[in-house]
Amino acid sequence: MRIILSGGWGFGNLGDDAILLASIKILKWKYPLSNIVVLTNNVKETEQILLDQSEIEIEESIFKKNLEMCALMFQ
Repeated sequence: MRIILSGGWGFGNLGDDAILLASIKILKWKYPLSNIVVLTNNVKETEQILLDQSEIEIEESIFKKNLEMCALMFQ
């Protein structure tokens, strides 16, 4: 099973990062064979938070990509 987590990660908010870590812990406990993917605004920042969890995929949020495309359209 593939589980995708999308939320307010990668904005430098310690509370959101704590929620992400707790969510991952619960998901690993409940679904130990699942593949977890985290969508984030800042991949580098989220990689630092998830240092000891290299099996988790970290991808740039689709919302960030959409915002960047809209900014280019209105330049």
